Amino acid sequence: MLLSINFFAKILWLSLLTNVILADSLINDDDLNSGDKQQSKNNSIKSDPIDVQILAGETSSFDVYLINPPDKPVDVSFVCEHSPCSTFDNELSPIRLSSDNYRIRINITAVRPGHDVIVFEFNDTSISDKFAFTRVRVGRGQFWTILSLFWGWGYFFIWSLSFWPQNVTNFKRKSVIGLSFDYTILHFTGFIYYSIFNCGLYFSSVIQDQYELKFPRSEIPVELNDVVYGLHAAFTTSITFIQCFIYEKGNQRFALVSKLYQAIVWTVGIILIILVGFNVINWLTWIYYFSYVKLSVTSLKYLPQVYFNFRRKSTAGWTIWMIWLDITGGSFSMLQMLTIAYNYDDWRTLLGNLPKFGLGLASVVYDLIFLIQHYILYRNSTPSSSDSSLEKCSNIKTSTPTLNSNLCNNDNDDSTAIIVIESKPSTNTSINTS
Repeated sequence: MLLSINFFAKILWLSLLTNVILADSLINDDDLNSGDKQQSKNNSIKSDPIDVQILAGETSSFDVYLINPPDKPVDVSFVCEHSPCSTFDNELSPIRLSSDNYRIRINITAVRPGHDVIVFEFNDTSISDKFAFTRVRVGRGQFWTILSLFWGWGYFFIWSLSFWPQNVTNFKRKSVIGLSFDYTILHFTGFIYYSIFNCGLYFSSVIQDQYELKFPRSEIPVELNDVVYGLHAAFTTSITFIQCFIYEKGNQRFALVSKLYQAIVWTVGIILIILVGFNVINWLTWIYYFSYVKLSVTSLKYLPQVYFNFRRKSTAGWTIWMIWLDITGGSFSMLQMLTIAYNYDDWRTLLGNLPKFGLGLASVVYDLIFLIQHYILYRNSTPSSSDSSLEKCSNIKTSTPTLNSNLCNNDNDDSTAIIVIESKPSTNTSINTS
């Protein structure tokens, strides 16, 4: 009953996230209203596009413009955030925006691969500089760009597919014996945490504004495929979680430490959202809390299944196809990050996203452990006698209900069951007296 309540509580939290997103306008009024109103009265200088992506040796352009014609001319100069500029050698000439010409095109020629942020500098304090910058990424060549896309979409589809083999295996066996319940609940709730972070940062304009204030001139680190992947993973792992209650499970149970961990995580989440209501913290802090929990879950979630296989000396019930897909997806993810870093000669992106790279590496390491268990350590092993009897007891049919109960409830692995079948004379037997 407690676990069922816990499951529906998580669904309630997803519903709560929807309310957070829909409450954007209200939060804007309460927390950011004064700043937005002040900026709406002032002019603003911007770039179009804000992101320029080209190859070395190519020429591209972006527009610098004012939202409204200025009252007086505005002189704008350009500097790279990290001087000197890494992607081009020639300095950009200053420009003057006026009421007659308040949109000017700037041409740049990339010399070498790299990453730059071009910042617009001007002295007019009545003009907002919130979006007065352009991000420039210069790649080595088209081959590396295509290869990066291949790794990216490859790991997206492979990792998405990896959630289904275990569900199919459970469905065919009508049993979850061999699947660690503690791994299952960590796998499921981990992607709920991940979805809360992705959906909040992708859909909520309030959280995006808070992110921009905390990380100026940074790109939002969540794409649509991240949102779809997280929600799909939460859905498929919820099926696995439900299967633990409806299929044959033997004497498997959720460990007390798993229940305590879930209770603590969600209790802290409730406390933090109360603090948001009292303006002690903001929504960005709240969703980042779940991202940190997701990092810890991903680092630890495989340990229960590794130990469970070790204790049983068997991998029966734990589908190896999921591991092959997972290790392939994890390898693709790391290869994409390495390809992007090399293509743009920007290893800061790799160092700045070490958690993602580290988690991909941790996933691959765990997968290698599972492969060693399956193909080497327990290659010729069979499930323990208790697992086998529990999985097969539903197929045992006898005429004695008490015998059925004793067989299916016997938890002693070393016990030997002696079945005595009492024969009864057939009522249809005829005796020839002639």
